[in-house]
Amino acid sequence: MSQQQRPSAVYTLALIGVVFQGLGFALSAIWVPLGVMGFGGMMGGLGGTMGWPVGANWLYGGAIVWIAIAAVVLGLAVYGLKLVSSADPHAVRQGSIMLLVVSIVAVPTMWGIFIGSLLMFIAGIMGLTWEPPKV
Repeated sequence: MSQQQRPSAVYTLALIGVVFQGLGFALSAIWVPLGVMGFGGMMGGLGGTMGWPVGANWLYGGAIVWIAIAAVVLGLAVYGLKLVSSADPHAVRQGSIMLLVVSIVAVPTMWGIFIGSLLMFIAGIMGLTWEPPKV
């Protein structure tokens, strides 16, 4: 019985990209409620030039929405990674398209500190061009 070929380079790049997306998610989950990025801050949002007290973003739901969207983006990235690990070319293509879309719309996870989205974008393109070897 022969082992089916899988796109291992695509999977490896996507896995590293998803790890960076997770790190970006963790940082945004910490920074957004504190007003470091996204909402509030100096001369931003409803706080004016003085800003709101630390944690006031939770009152307006902005941070909760931001973190929920980031969790959805991260979940889609993990599901795309699962599809890319398949030996089925159709599933690899679906996962690659999902990785491409997630790498572009990953604003809530800070684009995986940029390197995560870049790696996922490259993995998505490689996955779209991958074909199992002909025997």
